[in-house]
Amino acid sequence: MKLKRLKHHADGLAQKTCGWEILGDAPRLAELGEGVILIDALSGACTYGGDSVEPLSIALVLRDWLHRDAGDYGIAPEHYRLALVKLSFKAEVTSGERVELHLRANSEVQAAGKRYSSQFENRQWRAL
Repeated sequence: MKLKRLKHHADGLAQKTCGWEILGDAPRLAELGEGVILIDALSGACTYGGDSVEPLSIALVLRDWLHRDAGDYGIAPEHYRLALVKLSFKAEVTSGERVELHLRANSEVQAAGKRYSSQFENRQWRAL
């Protein structure tokens, strides 16, 4: 197994979670206001406040990216013990029907007896 690729996956999951593709989830995050969403990047499943919720669009993007990239490097999904993203967010609706997202993603990937983690923070804006 390519261990450098696993570190790349931890970095990529955190960075992608806070990137432009989360803007599709901005209206839903605005409804929630703030909190922590756990994303299982292997399945795309999400939990919020300990309860399963409908997956965010970004969760499905992460799942598809991870499976595709791992496959390109000959890493089967069953080799992973864990691929998790903890998304801490605060969504502020500003005047003019605009939402500002304050995002922090902590990712963890476990496979081949190794554990890799990463963190990324960003702010994004979108009209509602």
